[in-house]
Amino acid sequence: MSVTGAAALGRSAGDGRPVAAWIPLATGLLVLAAAILLVISGMLVRIQNDRDHLSLLPASVGAGESVTGELTLTNTGLLPVTVAMELRSPLGGPAPGPPPRVTESVIRTGDGQLLYQGPLGSPTGTLMTLDRGQQVHLQVTMRSEGETDAVPLAYDYYWTARAAIPGWWWITAILFVSLLVTAAFWRPFTRPVVQ
Repeated sequence: MSVTGAAALGRSAGDGRPVAAWIPLATGLLVLAAAILLVISGMLVRIQNDRDHLSLLPASVGAGESVTGELTLTNTGLLPVTVAMELRSPLGGPAPGPPPRVTESVIRTGDGQLLYQGPLGSPTGTLMTLDRGQQVHLQVTMRSEGETDAVPLAYDYYWTARAAIPGWWWITAILFVSLLVTAAFWRPFTRPVVQ
């Protein structure tokens, strides 16, 4: 076999680059695509609520009384998450103004730890961190400080999850920038042709 023929075997068809030169670029593209698919699919950050689409609390709380509901949250995603709770309207979107003089509390039933206590509708902030596959049983209580009328509780209790790894979503951006840099500095690899 001539030297010219041997050199040609190491090149991809078309532009003279060695086949091996495409491997880093192809690998980077596959990793980037996998990262994007994981983010879009929601597999990285996801929690399951065993009371989803079910009423957690009664529709109202009587004056000077309290109502309690329990639920279980499970981290079904691939990353550890921080959990918070917010009120939403049953019709979707933000909840209307919360009723005055109603106190909300969230307790972890496993150890009795009080995770949050404050006026209904106030931001709860981060309540806890759940590792991958971890479950937690919670007790939610609404107590009315009123003296006369019952207070309606026409809300959905929405549990939000965020990745507990600071800046994890920058992974995709870093991969993308790396690919741009690789493409900008990548040069065709050619070998001299010996006749």
